[in-house]
Amino acid sequence: MAAREHRASDWLDTIPYRLWRAAHATQQRTLAAIADLGVTITQLGFCVHLDEFGAMSGAELARMLRITPQSTTTAMRQLEQLGWVTRRAHASDGRVQLYELSPLGRERVATARTRLDAVDREVDALLAGVDRAAFIAALEAIEPPARR
Repeated sequence: MAAREHRASDWLDTIPYRLWRAAHATQQRTLAAIADLGVTITQLGFCVHLDEFGAMSGAELARMLRITPQSTTTAMRQLEQLGWVTRRAHASDGRVQLYELSPLGRERVATARTRLDAVDREVDALLAGVDRAAFIAALEAIEPPARR
C-alpha cells in the first residue's frame, strides 16, 4: 500500500481502529447477553472449551486461549467457586490438575450458547449483504499464526 498524507482524523479511518470499534461493540453485546450468569467472557471461553474438548489442564487452557497461566488459574478458581467446574488429578501425572465442567457448568454453557447464538444472528443482520465466509477469512488472516 502506498504511503499517504495524514490528517489529524485519519486514524478514524484505519482498519485497526474500525476493528477495535467493532470488537468493542460485539463485546458489549456479548457482555449484556451473559451478564446475569456471573462470569466474564474469558471465563465463559474456558467453559466453552471444556464443553468442546473435555477435561483439560490449566496449562492447556492457557495455551488455547493465549492467556497467562496465572490468569487461567485465577479464572478457574473462580469458576470452581461458582460451581461451574470441578478439578481432579490427571490419571497418569498426579501433579497435573484437570478441569472439567460440572453439571451446573454444562447447563450454564448451554444457556450462554443460546444467548450468544442470538448475538451472532444480530451481528449477521447488521452485516447483511457481506459474504460471511469471506469476512471470517479476512479476520482469520489478521490472527497470529499460532491461533490458526
